[in-house]
Amino acid sequence: MDLDDSCTPQFDICFSSNGCIDGETSTATCWTYIMCQLMLMILLMFVFIWRMKTLNVEKTKSIAISTDISRIKNALSKYKDSDEENQVQHSKKDTVAFILNDIPKPLKDTFRSAQNFMRPNRDRRINQPSDFPPEYMPLSFLSTAEFTRTILYCLKNDAFWQIGMLKCTILSVAVNMCSSLIAMMHKYEQRMTACFDADVNSTDNVIQLKEWIMGQVQPFSRTMDSFKFLPIFLLLGYVAFLVDRWRSFMVTCHKVCGRLHDIGVLVGSIPYSDISDEEKLILYKIYRLMNTLHILVYKPRLREEFKNDDDLSHLVFLKILTESEAEAFTARGKKLRDSICSSLLSEIDKLLALSSKQFLESKAKVINEKVCMVRGTMAEWGDLFLRDNPNEYILGMRAVVSLYTILIVVGYPITLYSDTNASYNCVQPSAFFGTFITLLSIKIPFLLFWRLEDPFVARDGIGLENLIASTEMNLFQSLRSSYCDDIIEDQSIDGNTRFAAVGKMIRRDSQRNTDNPLFHNKEENENISEGAGKTESTRFRSRGNYFEYFPGKR
Repeated sequence: MDLDDSCTPQFDICFSSNGCIDGETSTATCWTYIMCQLMLMILLMFVFIWRMKTLNVEKTKSIAISTDISRIKNALSKYKDSDEENQVQHSKKDTVAFILNDIPKPLKDTFRSAQNFMRPNRDRRINQPSDFPPEYMPLSFLSTAEFTRTILYCLKNDAFWQIGMLKCTILSVAVNMCSSLIAMMHKYEQRMTACFDADVNSTDNVIQLKEWIMGQVQPFSRTMDSFKFLPIFLLLGYVAFLVDRWRSFMVTCHKVCGRLHDIGVLVGSIPYSDISDEEKLILYKIYRLMNTLHILVYKPRLREEFKNDDDLSHLVFLKILTESEAEAFTARGKKLRDSICSSLLSEIDKLLALSSKQFLESKAKVINEKVCMVRGTMAEWGDLFLRDNPNEYILGMRAVVSLYTILIVVGYPITLYSDTNASYNCVQPSAFFGTFITLLSIKIPFLLFWRLEDPFVARDGIGLENLIASTEMNLFQSLRSSYCDDIIEDQSIDGNTRFAAVGKMIRRDSQRNTDNPLFHNKEENENISEGAGKTESTRFRSRGNYFEYFPGKR
């Protein structure tokens, strides 16, 4: 057959139908569209590389900032006894104020001082620990608007989501570009077939390549349908494991809080309502030790100010510890949490020694068990981070998912290709959106892995500082439960309520000191009931006899 002069078989790059010759005119539009996609893919790759670098820089800056704050605090402490003490103290206050402004309100706004802690319950000047939001806010239902805002927030602020979306977009553009190449081959075949009287499939290499590519549609479809079950099964299994571990994290956090609350309730019930200042100071130290213990449990998962605070100076600024206590605890080195548990028990023993209540031995035993239980629960919380599936499972899962991703990128250009006779057949939206949604569906489980692996780093994760604030509020109330200075009047037999409360206090002290096994002076016991004037002196003599009986407890 003779060839039409305008149908010279030629498949080459051409971007303008007016400037192309012969067979190139059929592919000019497709080449332009393909080059635009190529430029877009290159641009996205540059954005991806830039985002990865900025992410590393942000991590470095956050570490540097926290390190600089620590250096400032250490440097200021060295000038404590210098000649310019006043200026340094002023500078130190400014620095402390600057640092504290960056602390969340539950821990920042709480006023911790011995004077405030030792005030009676009726004193209106008491500064209660600050309020706190819930440690976790479950979302049972999201409206369309809320869901859209959540997605937009993640895309704007979450680096992991941004990187994942960029990866999916780059691969989807590459798949769409391959589908456009196949569409261009179809257009070329249609033009050549129309120009020649005979079938040119057996003589044109481009058309033969197109036929070979389209012949792989069925094998790829069957392979992907048979293979996709395994990666999906492995992903769902790992997601279920991490969700269960996430629940274990929350339950363990609540167990830690509950154990500390139990200790606070038990210790707060040791003194009588007429508690002495010495007992109040011991309770104040127990209050600070328990808060320190709670913070140290979550220290690796708190903000940078706590995480990199190796010398505990941040707790000094929050007035949870004194400078001497921070230095002593820092000198102990590792296993500080267990060491503070021992210090806590020592302070509780001192409080028990000062109390003259009966049956304290059984209460002391329960308190010791509770402290040991809270220590074990804290260790369990740390062990949850090591409780994971075998490395072989994780590596195998990633390998299988990577193979499935390769199948998608290679097979979707032909399996999602739609053959039409339209002039804009090179535009293949189904290839782009189908690939993007499928890759994103595979990427989302890995986003869940990253989120669920550590439930405390996300913006809407478990708020550890809110848990600490909740426990501090509970300890503040329970440890001060004996600060009862209210005089409750009751109706006496003769109707006179004036001295009824005083008589009740006399009878209470009389019974307490009479039943005290360490109080051996019977004459003083008998004299207690004679009047209120002897009550106070007798009570302190009873305590003095106790220190004589146990001279090492003074």
